[in-house]
Amino acid sequence: MRLPVFLREPLFKLYSWKYQVRLYEIENPDLSSFPTFAHFFTRSIRSKSREIEDKLDTKSLCSPCDGRVLSFGEITDNQMKGAVKDQNYPFDEFLLGM
Repeated sequence: MRLPVFLREPLFKLYSWKYQVRLYEIENPDLSSFPTFAHFFTRSIRSKSREIEDKLDTKSLCSPCDGRVLSFGEITDNQMKGAVKDQNYPFDEFLLGM
């Protein structure tokens, strides 16, 4: 749903305050330019805002989105048990979108 231009900045600022969104990282800081929450959620961030600490560490993962780990489970037979909303996913599909 498209938001009226006059509501965009106040709503996105309120949301950002509530959920600790780092507005200073947004590539385009003009909040009124995001017509919907979907556009705001998929915003680009500035280059080098979140660099990977050790790019050669083969035992770490990097998430392409903001979020919190609420649970973690076991990976067996290429299945991530209860990965998202208690649904099981094949590991390669979850990570690679295959």
